[in-house]
Amino acid sequence: MKKQEWFRLLRRLPALAVIFLAAFLMLLPCPSWAEPATPAQEDDNQPRLRSLALANEIWLGDFDQLLEKRVIRVLVPQSRTLYLIVRGKEQGLIGDMVREFERTLNKKYARKLKKRPLTVVIIPRTRDLLLGDVARGLGDIAAGDITVTEERLKTVDFAAPPDLPGVSEILVAGPSSPAVGAIDDLAGKTVHVRKASSYYESLTLLNNRLIREHRKPVNIILVPDALEDEDLMEMLQAKIFDFTVVDDWMASLWAEVLPGITVRDDIVLRSKGRIGWAIRKNSPRLEAEILDFYRI
Repeated sequence: MKKQEWFRLLRRLPALAVIFLAAFLMLLPCPSWAEPATPAQEDDNQPRLRSLALANEIWLGDFDQLLEKRVIRVLVPQSRTLYLIVRGKEQGLIGDMVREFERTLNKKYARKLKKRPLTVVIIPRTRDLLLGDVARGLGDIAAGDITVTEERLKTVDFAAPPDLPGVSEILVAGPSSPAVGAIDDLAGKTVHVRKASSYYESLTLLNNRLIREHRKPVNIILVPDALEDEDLMEMLQAKIFDFTVVDDWMASLWAEVLPGITVRDDIVLRSKGRIGWAIRKNSPRLEAEILDFYRI
């Protein structure tokens, strides 16, 4: 998927194209790192998994230093929507975006790079490690539907294009969930989310208000940070728990193939959220390159 197509997808969500995308994602086989593709399965149009051996070295510095090294490390969550590896090939929205970013930089700096092209290495991480590893120098960018929050800005900066549509964090219910008419009806209810999510921050803010009003707080149950939004919505459909919180576009996408869940876009925990790529503090050159890439 080209960058322009990805932007159009974001701006049209939810739309019929997203329904087809969701259906396609649900039909994908489980990721396989060890199973090689046979010659009959090869597809030159699909990005191949990069086989660049990288030690867990700490690299710091802005874009100029990364360009000199010829390597940019992008940390991503492993997600059927955003990034996954199928038969040795990268797939997913973020995977496509990162590869387009790599092509753009190599074309832009071809004269300087000469015969040593820049390689963008995608490194899967659980969400609890994404931002901290970027700050420590174990990655240079973290990408993966990451909402800009005040708490996260204490650790990293964000390259967040201002013209992208804002996202809302909304309640998603399962087939046997108790009735909830408004956001305050979540008082005393149980909601499952990852701690390393902006959803947890939003629920915490809601609880602070409920406690000030002498009401029962939401019972927040933390799930492993390796679980992605689509995993939690599948668990909702299976009646493992009653509620979770998900970005509106992701909930609308997966609701088309998980008919047992109910997307409550009338119960909003955060509105007009900004999504961006996280970078280390004091990296203005890298931020400028990312924003220039979005504007092309």
